[in-house]
Amino acid sequence: MHESEYIKNTSISHRKKYGQYFTPKLVSRLMAQWILQDKAETILDPAFGLGVFYDEIKK
Repeated sequence: MHESEYIKNTSISHRKKYGQYFTPKLVSRLMAQWILQDKAETILDPAFGLGVFYDEIKK
């Protein structure tokens, strides 16, 4: 599920209760580029959430 769908289908009170805040695409893109410049073989994301970083790394 993409972020926009999740936000549309999940109340703000639920997201706040569970501390769900989403990284803007621009930030995730910059972070993915930064991580990939060292040609990492393994990337661990302790806050995978909806997979925003994963989507950027796949590109």
